[in-house]
Amino acid sequence: MGPAAHGILLASILALAAALYFYRLPGIPPGFFCDEASEGCDAYRLSKTLRDRHGFLLPAFLPAFGDWRGAAYAYLCVPSVKLLGLSEASVRGVAAVAGVLTVLFTYLLAREIAGGGAGLLSALFLAVSPWHFFFSRVAFHAAFPLFFVAALFLFVRGMNGRRPRANLCAAGAFFSLTLYAYFSARLFTPLFAAALIAIYRKRMLASRGAAALFCASLVVVSVPFARLLLFHRAEALARVSELRGIASPGPRRVAAAYLDAFSYRFLFREGDGWTRSVVRGYGVLPVYMLPLMAAGCAAAIRRRREADKALLAWLALAPLPTALVGNPAVARTLIAPPLCAILAGRGAGALLSVMRRWAAAPGARRRAARRALYACAVVGAAGYAFNSSLGYFLHYFIEYPLYSWGDYSGWFYGPEEAFAYARGVRASYDEVIWNLYGTFPNRPEIFPDFYMPDDPRCRIGKLVDYSPSRRQLFIVSAARLKGLAPRVYRTLKLIHAPDGTPVWAAIELTAYPFEKREEGKIIVDDEDPGFEVLSGNWPVASEDGCYGDVNHGSLKAQGPGEARWTAVVPADGDYEVFARWSECHSRATDTPYTIHHARGAKTVRVNQKTGGGRWNSLGVYTFSRGAPAVIGISNDANLWVIADAVKLEPVGGGPLTGTPTPPAASR
Repeated sequence: MGPAAHGILLASILALAAALYFYRLPGIPPGFFCDEASEGCDAYRLSKTLRDRHGFLLPAFLPAFGDWRGAAYAYLCVPSVKLLGLSEASVRGVAAVAGVLTVLFTYLLAREIAGGGAGLLSALFLAVSPWHFFFSRVAFHAAFPLFFVAALFLFVRGMNGRRPRANLCAAGAFFSLTLYAYFSARLFTPLFAAALIAIYRKRMLASRGAAALFCASLVVVSVPFARLLLFHRAEALARVSELRGIASPGPRRVAAAYLDAFSYRFLFREGDGWTRSVVRGYGVLPVYMLPLMAAGCAAAIRRRREADKALLAWLALAPLPTALVGNPAVARTLIAPPLCAILAGRGAGALLSVMRRWAAAPGARRRAARRALYACAVVGAAGYAFNSSLGYFLHYFIEYPLYSWGDYSGWFYGPEEAFAYARGVRASYDEVIWNLYGTFPNRPEIFPDFYMPDDPRCRIGKLVDYSPSRRQLFIVSAARLKGLAPRVYRTLKLIHAPDGTPVWAAIELTAYPFEKREEGKIIVDDEDPGFEVLSGNWPVASEDGCYGDVNHGSLKAQGPGEARWTAVVPADGDYEVFARWSECHSRATDTPYTIHHARGAKTVRVNQKTGGGRWNSLGVYTFSRGAPAVIGISNDANLWVIADAVKLEPVGGGPLTGTPTPPAASR
């Protein structure tokens, strides 16, 4: 094959990759994730002030959602955000560009190791790999494989005598840059760099100047990470601390997870099962790559050159970041797709070479038959591969959007459409209030900063923030409307998911959405200052039937927990105490409420499987004016305990007489 034909084929492969990665990019995956929005928000702030959204000047790491993640992707997004504005397309487009460049560097690396033919095949396999394709369309971790493959190519090229000083210096820098790209690199890259130095030690000793430049650039670019590790160890290891290995999952589970990363189930059938990583019915690699990768591994083991040993070290180390957690995860092993493509490319090249020699064997009569069989085999294999890949891409672009939104492992659909409506009408409102409750449970608070940055009228708020004196537009989940009376709101815009399910609504409140606090009645909600968590874990959730926006829940199996409501009654007398909760099959049947009254304390156990969405009496008790009326709750029950709201309603205003009257169901 001549250079011109070779170049045309390479350009065609890169064009194919670009077409796949950019086609319908803003809309698929269907929705946006909090991590993507966080990268975009930081890129936007960096483009404006050179500071991230927390005020840090030119940071190497970005605090987000309890982690300190590398800032590499945010910096890569700065030019596109600066030119195109902050949008899903400008943030995800960087991942697509990085994906195409990774295909190019995979070609260069494979060509350096095994020749141009293997390079073209490797690039093609990576371009259509579901693993690489999927993450080239989301703003997560695309910089990690790009930096790593570029670094390894430059290293191998330098070790092969091509401008060793320049290439090795650049290689060291790119290896260190991976530390700022994704958490897995903080474990994988140091181990691989050590293995690479050990493999090439003889050549590095023979070229000490180039080796010194490699080590120097490796160290210098790693300084910000070393500083974070030294002075902010907990933050630096926020995700690496999940790699509890021997301590928590145990050696057997670690070994099982490591081997599972090589399993047919994980690679070719279902991946890790997460909707944000795989599509239904498909693994992360096409099945036809299995024999080709096996042939590539055999070729690397047989030849045993330094570059082949580097590939085998890459293969051995790639699953470690996920194995040490105790379960294989597609995202944590994102460094593997270029390697799989290179092994498959080498294997395909080796098999084609063997078949060509067989077809060209002596014997005029048999040679024609062999050549015909060779052609049929090549055409058949290519047809099978094409059909397999076509099936995956059709599923991804047609069926995947219909089901991949809305749950915890899926995509957060609807904020873009909802905020687009809000931007169009915001001139008519004093406030645009983003209501978090009843929504996707993974960090929805980032989205106002992404879709309406620098707009003081847009804020996170609650429905109880309703004010008849202000013009307010509320953006709420469609499920949140179920808990509102139709008379208290007017729907202006309803957002539907790709399958037609209503997911978001832009509404105006026409009246206070919850029960007003009437004279003489005391209501203390779990969002009020009178409520406090005393101990244990009480996560917040918004559910049908809860009073106000949210309620708190606790489970004894997660550790003992207590909470309480505190109120002050306006006058001495008897008050009926009510409690409210949201019912569910997972609720406790023996939830304990403890009422502290003027004559002592009484514990009442109730069944929270029923009675949700209304006030349930806990009995009549006597309270004194000025003394705190305390109603406690604990998770000392058989299932989930819900702490929502309590109400005290006077039944008489006489002196402190009488005995507390518990409800009939108390025990």
